[in-house]
Amino acid sequence: MNKKLRTSAAISLALCLSACDNAQVAPKIIDADGKSYLACTGLVWVDKTSGTFSSETVFKVSFTDSGNMSHTIWGIRKLSCRR
Repeated sequence: MNKKLRTSAAISLALCLSACDNAQVAPKIIDADGKSYLACTGLVWVDKTSGTFSSETVFKVSFTDSGNMSHTIWGIRKLSCRR
Protein backbone atom coordinates (compact mmCIF):
# COMPACT_ATOMS: atom_id res chain seq x y z
CA MET A 1 0.00 0.00 0.00
CA ASN A 2 1.51 3.34 -0.93
CA LYS A 3 2.00 6.15 1.55
CA LYS A 4 -0.76 8.41 0.18
CA LEU A 5 -3.34 5.62 0.34
CA ARG A 6 -2.36 4.73 3.93
CA THR A 7 -2.58 8.38 4.95
CA SER A 8 -6.01 8.73 3.34
CA ALA A 9 -7.23 5.55 5.04
CA ALA A 10 -5.96 6.73 8.44
CA ILE A 11 -7.66 10.12 8.06
CA SER A 12 -10.93 8.50 6.95
CA LEU A 13 -10.88 6.13 9.92
CA ALA A 14 -10.17 8.99 12.33
CA LEU A 15 -13.07 11.02 10.92
CA CYS A 16 -15.45 8.07 11.20
CA LEU A 17 -14.47 7.36 14.80
CA SER A 18 -14.64 11.02 15.79
CA ALA A 19 -18.34 11.09 14.83
CA CYS A 20 -19.07 8.57 17.59
CA ASP A 21 -19.19 9.31 21.29
CA ASN A 22 -16.81 6.53 22.25
CA ALA A 23 -15.33 3.45 20.60
CA GLN A 24 -13.13 1.09 22.60
CA VAL A 25 -11.34 -2.10 21.60
CA ALA A 26 -12.57 -5.36 23.16
CA PRO A 27 -12.14 -7.27 25.42
CA LYS A 28 -14.13 -5.22 27.94
CA ILE A 29 -16.33 -5.94 30.91
CA ILE A 30 -19.42 -3.77 30.62
CA ASP A 31 -21.34 -2.94 33.80
CA ALA A 32 -24.75 -1.59 32.79
CA ASP A 33 -27.30 -0.74 35.49
CA GLY A 34 -26.00 -3.49 37.78
CA LYS A 35 -25.69 -6.23 35.14
CA SER A 36 -22.33 -7.35 33.70
CA TYR A 37 -21.63 -8.25 30.08
CA LEU A 38 -18.43 -9.40 28.36
CA ALA A 39 -17.44 -7.91 25.01
CA CYS A 40 -14.92 -10.32 23.48
CA THR A 41 -14.19 -9.18 19.93
CA GLY A 42 -14.27 -6.07 17.77
CA LEU A 43 -15.21 -2.67 19.12
CA VAL A 44 -17.42 -1.58 21.99
CA TRP A 45 -19.49 1.43 20.91
CA VAL A 46 -20.87 3.75 23.59
CA ASP A 47 -23.31 6.53 22.65
CA LYS A 48 -24.47 9.10 25.20
CA THR A 49 -27.89 10.75 24.77
CA SER A 50 -30.55 12.39 26.90
CA GLY A 51 -33.64 10.51 27.97
CA THR A 52 -36.83 10.57 25.91
CA PHE A 53 -38.95 12.32 28.53
CA SER A 54 -36.24 13.97 30.66
CA SER A 55 -32.86 15.61 30.35
CA GLU A 56 -31.21 12.73 32.24
CA THR A 57 -28.20 11.23 30.46
CA VAL A 58 -28.68 7.68 29.19
CA PHE A 59 -26.32 5.41 27.25
CA LYS A 60 -26.53 2.91 24.40
CA VAL A 61 -23.83 0.22 24.16
CA SER A 62 -23.16 -2.09 21.20
CA PHE A 63 -20.74 -5.01 21.43
CA THR A 64 -20.00 -8.60 20.32
CA ASP A 65 -19.92 -11.44 22.85
CA SER A 66 -17.87 -14.66 22.99
CA GLY A 67 -20.37 -16.48 20.74
CA ASN A 68 -19.88 -13.79 18.07
CA MET A 69 -23.41 -12.48 18.72
CA SER A 70 -23.98 -8.73 18.43
CA HIS A 71 -25.82 -6.95 21.25
CA THR A 72 -27.17 -3.43 21.71
CA ILE A 73 -28.34 -2.30 25.14
CA TRP A 74 -30.47 0.87 25.28
CA GLY A 75 -31.50 3.20 28.10
CA ILE A 76 -28.58 2.56 30.46
CA ARG A 77 -28.39 5.03 33.34
CA LYS A 78 -25.23 3.80 35.11
CA LEU A 79 -22.40 2.52 32.89
CA SER A 80 -18.75 1.53 33.19
CA CYS A 81 -16.44 -0.29 30.79
CA ARG A 82 -13.23 -1.88 32.06
CA ARG A 83 -10.63 -4.45 31.04
